[in-house]
Amino acid sequence: MYWLRNLLPLTICSTALAAAASKGGVSYKGNVCTVTALGGKRDDVPNILEAFSRCGKDGTIVFPEDQNYWIATRLNPVVSNVVIDWRGVWTFSDDLDYWRNHSYPITFQNHHAGFVLTGDHITIEGHGTGQIYGNGNAWYNVEKNVTQPGRPMPFVFWNVSEVLVEDFTVKDPPLWSLNIMNGTNMVFNNITCNATAVNAPYGTNWVQNTDGFDTMDANNIELNGFTYQGGDDCIAIKPRSYNVRVSNVACHGGNGIAIGSLGQYLEDASVKNVVIDNVDIIRYNEDMHNAAYIKTYMGGRVLQSSYESAGLPNGGGWGTVENILFSNFNIQGANAGPAITQDSGDNGTFKGTSLIAISNVAFVNFTGYLHAASHVASVSCSNIHPCYNIDFQNVELLPSQNATAYGNATGPTRFKLPIYASRASSISTFFLSLPQIYIFSVFSVFSIRVPKTNIKSTLPPTLYIATMPPGRKRRAGAEQQNNANSDDEGRPSQRRRQSQDNASASDASEDEGHRAPSSTDVMVKRMVRLALSSEYARLPIRRTEISAKVLGDQGARQFKLVFDEAQKVLRHRFGMQMIELPAKEKVTITQRRAAQRVEKPSTATKSWMVMSTLPPPFRIPEILPPSKAPTSFLDSTYTALYTFIISVITLSGGSILEQRLDRYLKRTNIEQYTPIDRTDRLLQRLCKEGYLVRNREMDGGEEVIEYMVGPRGKIEVGESGVSGLVRKVYGRAAPTEGEATDEFEARLARSVGSKRTTQAAETANTTVAGESGQNNRRNRRSTRARGEDDDGDYRG
Repeated sequence: MYWLRNLLPLTICSTALAAAASKGGVSYKGNVCTVTALGGKRDDVPNILEAFSRCGKDGTIVFPEDQNYWIATRLNPVVSNVVIDWRGVWTFSDDLDYWRNHSYPITFQNHHAGFVLTGDHITIEGHGTGQIYGNGNAWYNVEKNVTQPGRPMPFVFWNVSEVLVEDFTVKDPPLWSLNIMNGTNMVFNNITCNATAVNAPYGTNWVQNTDGFDTMDANNIELNGFTYQGGDDCIAIKPRSYNVRVSNVACHGGNGIAIGSLGQYLEDASVKNVVIDNVDIIRYNEDMHNAAYIKTYMGGRVLQSSYESAGLPNGGGWGTVENILFSNFNIQGANAGPAITQDSGDNGTFKGTSLIAISNVAFVNFTGYLHAASHVASVSCSNIHPCYNIDFQNVELLPSQNATAYGNATGPTRFKLPIYASRASSISTFFLSLPQIYIFSVFSVFSIRVPKTNIKSTLPPTLYIATMPPGRKRRAGAEQQNNANSDDEGRPSQRRRQSQDNASASDASEDEGHRAPSSTDVMVKRMVRLALSSEYARLPIRRTEISAKVLGDQGARQFKLVFDEAQKVLRHRFGMQMIELPAKEKVTITQRRAAQRVEKPSTATKSWMVMSTLPPPFRIPEILPPSKAPTSFLDSTYTALYTFIISVITLSGGSILEQRLDRYLKRTNIEQYTPIDRTDRLLQRLCKEGYLVRNREMDGGEEVIEYMVGPRGKIEVGESGVSGLVRKVYGRAAPTEGEATDEFEARLARSVGSKRTTQAAETANTTVAGESGQNNRRNRRSTRARGEDDDGDYRG
């Protein structure tokens, strides 16, 4: 019996430990941690954090299916290379006071978070049963339809990368269901978010601010298979979200699919490259406000009353929204169809001032019906940055059975409701194609398609990297000869021998290996880089810059050799070459007198630009993509603007007074702002880059300012570009070779100073041009008064 007395305490102790383990805790097996719930509304967070601590790196954490975990305190585990086998349910406590005072603060919109997950290489397998239950009705019943500060978001990804989440549910969240903040390379499959206020009267929304799936500061995000029921944005793509693809979505109630809000804070709020495809928008509980929309704040700062503003003014953010595709939407009773609005938060003072530029947005294949809507779609954009390339294709939305469609459809008759558009440009519907470039606002007198001028070459992707040819290995004799002559490049015979050595050296380089680059090779590389960077910035390549940045003191006499070698590299590697720009015209008396005093023009004033050498079929209006390259929209719009202005100046006789140019710009609605910048800044930029020349002179004590076509404008646009634009406006095709010149072409040739008419016309035009060139400046004063009132359109 003695041994029984000793064994009994051990047995009782073991039984107690087993009972404790069965009531909850963490069990370990290698790098696998299994968490069981404590039950009885006891806080499971300490055990959960212990499991993340022990198995959160290169391990697996298991939440079994039959377990319900009580989340009574906040948690922020940091993990790496972890698999979370999440079959059970996390239930947030209903201690509202704790969450209001202890949740993690989120600066954006004065929000908070209860569970924040951080790390990399994270896999969450929900198996269809894994769930976070936010106990949202405790909040919905207290706050009803007025959200108060402190509601916690139940699931936030913060600073994460390489994430996979599958078959998971967030139910009754206090605030946003699932939020990504600073996430890269994330994939979500089969996600469900449901916010249902069980005590809310029918037709009322107590689940406001319960977004489904939100992204911010995110890149490469994919969501495939998403079901939402709630009272706010089903999906919201927020600031600095790039490369987002969403497919197979069902939204029951709420605000539909949103890009925004953007521009609420003084920061970049860009969103680019978003595809949202195959979406069902279904009215629920008499609550389905929007279908698919983009919303941005106004450009001014306005004090807001909502808790999300934290008593601070909102608005004034900037950025770009581009390359957005909404496709295959089935809409069942939404209050509104596809929309763009840029006046969020406005109090009536800053309407039309948004600093967010929206372009290249397409709404494709929208079917179904709207609930009491008067427009099938609406586009209301910024005055400062009008919308461009907004495309509606196959949008067929019917009014509901008892609704009235107000207004008349201005688009094709297949639309069942009209489109409302304000401050938008290039809106295409059904039969209008996107390649047409509209450079003015919806109130413009006309729109044009700009001819392809200033085309930079676009090479295959394998040639995008601007690599230089390998260093050449010259024969020893040639190398010694080159070194001996490097200090004396003045003798032509030495330069010829050196060029011959350079040309023949490449044949031997493949067999003999590579030598270290010579000083000449280094200067050639510098020359190529200077040429490409100058062209990227649209600045002329000046002779003085070549001396300072390429040749230096030691290579002052090697200009011709370096220039010729750089030309070879540009032609063979980039399909480009440097073209010398014409000298700036001497138009004022002071300039002409100064030019007469110079016996021989200095070569130091020469300048060049880069042009494509590729055949026309291989030229498209794109540029090599450095990190801060402008978008294709901005680049093509800039081309359109300077082509238009150069054409106006050319058709006005080669020069135009500033006041008259202002009136032309006013008639095209860009006298103050353009899609690129303010008009005065745009003109300054055009002058800086050589497209225009701005001359000032005094006339009887009065300052007179006029604009002329600059050296770069003559090369990139020239007479052919002006003629092409005029033909496009008048709907005329360019004459083919040998075709008889009609009256229109003859008048056009006279207007642009061309010599493509008959020999007799050439002689007459030459005589007239010569006389007008001599008398133009003499008669300028006498024609100014007449020019002030001469605003007629081009008549040939």
